[in-house]
Amino acid sequence: MLAFFTRHPTVGNLLMLLLVAVGMMSLPSLKRETFPEFAAEKVEIRIIYPGASTEDVEEAICQRVEDAIDGINDVEEVICIAREGISTTTVEMVEKGDISRFLDDVKSEIEAIANFPEEVELPVIPNQLENAGSNV
Repeated sequence: MLAFFTRHPTVGNLLMLLLVAVGMMSLPSLKRETFPEFAAEKVEIRIIYPGASTEDVEEAICQRVEDAIDGINDVEEVICIAREGISTTTVEMVEKGDISRFLDDVKSEIEAIANFPEEVELPVIPNQLENAGSNV
């Protein structure tokens, strides 16, 4: 094949032009996603308990939050991490669930917990829907 293209250089150039033309014609049909769509699947809850030990945070916050979340539909997994003075709970939703309803359910269940110690600050549940699925 190398000998053929050496004897007929025009054929090599025509083949190259044909490949470039086919590539240019297929360029508009290429699928490209600059900002792919994705859906949030997790809700994070942070609750600050100033001056509390890890054990106190586990007993006073984590257990109560986990008990409250048990009543929510579409919960895949709950992970609660207790550190000195802070609790971070991540609630994962099942695949194909409605994230806005799920977030509302989580917020209402957490806000309904009335037996936190007095020193505990209000729970922080960031609105993770603001950036989810945006194609800007």
